Amino acid sequence: MSVSLKGFNEKYVTLLAGESCTVGQPVNITAADTAADCASGAFAGVCVAREGELALVQVEGFVTLPADTTASALALGIGQVVSSAGGKVKNGAGGRSAIVTAIRGEEAELILL
Repeated sequence: MSVSLKGFNEKYVTLLAGESCTVGQPVNITAADTAADCASGAFAGVCVAREGELALVQVEGFVTLPADTTASALALGIGQVVSSAGGKVKNGAGGRSAIVTAIRGEEAELILL
C-alpha cells in the first residue's frame, strides 16, 4: 500500500486568464472574474490549465507548488501559506489556510482548505 492524496477534495472554477496567469502558479483575482499570477501574499488558488483567454483555477484540495525552502520558511502541518517571490509558497500570517503534507526538494505538497 502507498500514500496518495492526489484528487482529494479538488474543486475548480473557470475564470478569465490575465496576461500573467501561469499554469502551476498561485493566482489571485485581479479584475472581475480574472485570475493572474500572485507575486506575493494571500492567493485565491492555483492555475492548473489555461486555454485561450480562460484559466482553470483550483481553489481547494491537494496541490503541489514550488516552495520557499530557506530555513523555517515552510513547516509541515496546518497553518497559513502565502505566495512569495517567484510564486513559491511559505508560511505567512493572513495567508490561505492549508495543510502542508510534505516538502520534497523545491516543492511542497499541500491541501488547500
